[in-house]
Amino acid sequence: MKAEVVIVSRLARHGGTMLIPVGELADRCASDWVGLDDVRFASAVLPDDGLRAEFDRLVDADEDSQSVWDAFYDRVHGFAKSMTLERLVDWFVALHDPATILNVHYGADGVEYLDPECTMGDDD
Repeated sequence: MKAEVVIVSRLARHGGTMLIPVGELADRCASDWVGLDDVRFASAVLPDDGLRAEFDRLVDADEDSQSVWDAFYDRVHGFAKSMTLERLVDWFVALHDPATILNVHYGADGVEYLDPECTMGDDD
């Protein structure tokens, strides 16, 4: 059985529990990354060295062509869709202040598991 949802428990003052359908996580991570304001942080949390180098080059060149940025954002989204669930969860955590995240579980058929394959429950 594979996870259907990622359950991210955050400190209550930072939003509490979030349920993210597995099929939406790649788009959510890429969209959250695009929304970052801090260029250094955005570079640091990109999940691929090639994307990071390209992003840094565009920033350093002060690229102002929207079509160039749109093409880059499309590559970020495409890369996110190619990532494993575990890497996506790691990226999501990095994007959302790891100090505020208490734990991450995976859900299938209404049951929470510790692993994305949904083989280990909390009491295993």
